[in-house]
Amino acid sequence: MNGSYLNRHTTPKIIFPGLFHFTRGAASDVHVSLFRSHRAGVDAHAWLHRAAVDHALELAHGVATEKLVDYFMQQLYMLRQHGVEPIVVFDGKTLPVK
Repeated sequence: MNGSYLNRHTTPKIIFPGLFHFTRGAASDVHVSLFRSHRAGVDAHAWLHRAAVDHALELAHGVATEKLVDYFMQQLYMLRQHGVEPIVVFDGKTLPVK
C-alpha cells in the first residue's frame, strides 16, 4: 500500500505496539484439534482478505463469484469439525486501515 492513503486518513492507534514480535517466540504450529472444546476468536476481515487475495483476478475483472464466502464457510466448517467453537468478529475497521 502506498503512503498516500495513510496521509489522507488517520492511522489507527496500536494498543500493544510490538506485541507480535514479543509473542513470536511463544508461538508454535499446532493442529487445530488441540483446541477441541474451546472457543476461538476469528478476525473475519482477515479471512475475507485472504480469500480476496486468492481470487484477486476474478474480483479485479468484476467476475461474479461466491468464492470468498465459500472460503469463509470452509474455514468455519473446519473449526467446527475439530470441535472448536468459532466466535466471528467484524471489528468495523476497513482493511486498508488495519
